[in-house]
Amino acid sequence: MIWATWRQHRASLIAALSVIGLLIAAVVVSTLILRPTGAVQFLGGYSVCYESGSAACKAETVLDFTTLFSTVLPLLLGVFVGVTVFARDIARGTHVLGLSQSVSRGRWFWSKLLVVFVPVVVAATALGAALQWSRGFTFWARNGSVLDFPTFQSSALLLGATTAFALALGAAIALLLRRSLASMALTVVVAGAVLVSLGAFARPHYATPDIDAQSLDNGMPYYSFGTTSDNQRIWTVSSGYVDAAGRGITIDRGSCQIYQEDQDYPEAAPEETTAAFEARSKAWHDAHTATEVECLRAQGADHYQIKYHPESRFWRFQVTESAILLLLAGALLIPARWGLRRLRP
Repeated sequence: MIWATWRQHRASLIAALSVIGLLIAAVVVSTLILRPTGAVQFLGGYSVCYESGSAACKAETVLDFTTLFSTVLPLLLGVFVGVTVFARDIARGTHVLGLSQSVSRGRWFWSKLLVVFVPVVVAATALGAALQWSRGFTFWARNGSVLDFPTFQSSALLLGATTAFALALGAAIALLLRRSLASMALTVVVAGAVLVSLGAFARPHYATPDIDAQSLDNGMPYYSFGTTSDNQRIWTVSSGYVDAAGRGITIDRGSCQIYQEDQDYPEAAPEETTAAFEARSKAWHDAHTATEVECLRAQGADHYQIKYHPESRFWRFQVTESAILLLLAGALLIPARWGLRRLRP
């Protein structure tokens, strides 16, 4: 049965593995090009290098867009591999031959998962490992936290787990709907909704966020820009003004006097000394800050609060979200087997 499954689905399997293999090769070659330069490369700008661009710039661009493409790769695999492995058989009626033989339904089902799905999941995990390896060198400077999109989704364990989930989802939907196009569309919608929900609503709660409170006269804190005072990178979950009980409040800055009047920063007068100008500037700044704080307090603000996760939690979050997706993939086997029992040879 394994040989028959390979013969039947070798085109899809070879195509999927070839695409992933090319992506891995692109990541490795680009990293090897960048590594000897010894210069810090900024990744995350997603700018395209033209013919005049250096090899390092082109390598940087390849890593950027490979990272982005890898985040949608599981959805594509779920649609063009997970769905088609079963829907194509059902649409063509070739499943009748398999189910009419002495081979059980369970063996027919599991042989497809073993021959097609397992190699694709392993290859996707290898791609995630390659991208993770490329980010381990000192030249790699990122835009944003490793806990945020697209770095987190394209790293290590999670890329393989997401692929397993997408493949299982595509297979379950194909066995239930038995229509290729409808199954493909529904797979994209459901998989996209689950992945977005995990990133937006579940991931911030994999651990209790750290909380930092800044006084009202401290302005917009550095935490909201992704780093702490000791240069530790963080993933900001939420930030904003809160009352004394820690409840978020809405601030209408337009109602403050400093935003209603012309508050241009003072300029040095022709005959003014440096010391006098600095003293006048400080006085202007202090008055400006005091007015702003007074306005914020009048609206109920007590302090500025930032909830965040340090990047040291990367592997904890990777394991947590990967486990969730693998559990969902396992749970999807239940409706898949139910749809399998409904098939008539």
